[in-house]
Amino acid sequence: MGSIGDLPSALGLTGIGPDKPRVAVDAFLLRHPGIDYVRFQWVDYSGILRARVVTMDYFQSIVTANKPLRCGQITLSCLPDESRVPFEASSAHLLYPDWSSLRALSNCMDKKGPNYASVMCSIIEETPGVMSNPHLCPRIALKNVVSRGKKERQLDFLIGFEIEFVVLQSAPDGTLIPFSSHPGTYSAAGLRAPSYKYLEECVQNLSDSGIPVREFHVEGNIGQYEITLAARPPLEAVDDLVAAHDIIRCTFAGHGYTATMSPKPVENRSANGSHIHVSIHPPTDQEAFLAGMLQRLPAICAFSMPSISSYRRCGDFQAGTKVSWGTQNRQTPVRKLGDGYWEVRCADATANMYLAVAAILGAGLLGSRNEEPLSWEDMSFSSGSKTAYEELPRTITHSLDSLEGVSDDFLEILSSKVASRYLYVKRNEVRALEGLDSYGLSQLLSKVF
Repeated sequence: MGSIGDLPSALGLTGIGPDKPRVAVDAFLLRHPGIDYVRFQWVDYSGILRARVVTMDYFQSIVTANKPLRCGQITLSCLPDESRVPFEASSAHLLYPDWSSLRALSNCMDKKGPNYASVMCSIIEETPGVMSNPHLCPRIALKNVVSRGKKERQLDFLIGFEIEFVVLQSAPDGTLIPFSSHPGTYSAAGLRAPSYKYLEECVQNLSDSGIPVREFHVEGNIGQYEITLAARPPLEAVDDLVAAHDIIRCTFAGHGYTATMSPKPVENRSANGSHIHVSIHPPTDQEAFLAGMLQRLPAICAFSMPSISSYRRCGDFQAGTKVSWGTQNRQTPVRKLGDGYWEVRCADATANMYLAVAAILGAGLLGSRNEEPLSWEDMSFSSGSKTAYEELPRTITHSLDSLEGVSDDFLEILSSKVASRYLYVKRNEVRALEGLDSYGLSQLLSKVF
């Protein structure tokens, strides 16, 4: 699938990366002289992290020439079960590294093995006789939304993530079963679980990889943990999340266990969410921004809760059930934490978070641009309200239908080609996985997410 032939230069494609990466890369390698291999990474429409690994010699030639890595169009066409959606065979996808995301990876392999670095990439589609197409790339979609927020509304954003996961072990028949039976809900007893020492190792590995952690603890149910990342600007925040998921999984895999962030890995235990903390600065348009998010929340769910299994965590104190918000209210899908600061709870780790965050911010920007009124009451202070609130989608098909029926301005702010291609891939994914029972789906997604 790879190619080492002549590649077009990154020059002229604005917003992809610095024109002269040599200085930045040399400074990185001076700080990390032991790097053996570099992973060129991207997240596909199914939310799966994918990578190409290059040797240091080839990496150096890429940096010196300032050229991308060429891949087949398969980069955005694979599904969680390893099937593929049809794609244009004559197209190529060019991976343009964002050198600001270059990081050394701690414990992504055995401590005695080679040392890895990773760099997140934007994807440009190249088809013979057609102009290069940057409008399919989730990372570019997020970058464009952030840029619009600054240009149109003079808004800056910060994004933070909560990572919930459980630890599984292999049964004699090869199936994945729970590893820990220690209690959750912040219990100190959970800190004595056999897997807790590996959680501490994860936090150290995250720190060593430059990912700031705020806190970590035993989460809401048996054998469940949470790691909370510090808030960062949107692109950096999602880059951190992608790396953190990978480092957590690799740390536990190094000890023979599976850490999974999949929504419902164990039938009779709590689901895993991936709550997104969103803040806008300054918060002067906060009511219109919140109204924009709520108005388009069912469509946002197509990005933030994008798997069949996602809808097994619908309910109060999980993803929520109705389009609503509340001050410090964990029963609602959007919890207000402060001026211009919310927690979006209808999200999980099967999402391509570049697209999920782009959808949330894009919806809020439209609310701000259109001066949309906040017609939803604060559920924390409206117990006697007679307002009929719209139901959140209860299936992935429902949320995809909501995205398909949303107004053109929402698709435009995301880039309509991203949304239409995403819908095409996700419809195929639903058809590919809908025949699995809940146990088979949980087993599959636990290995992927």
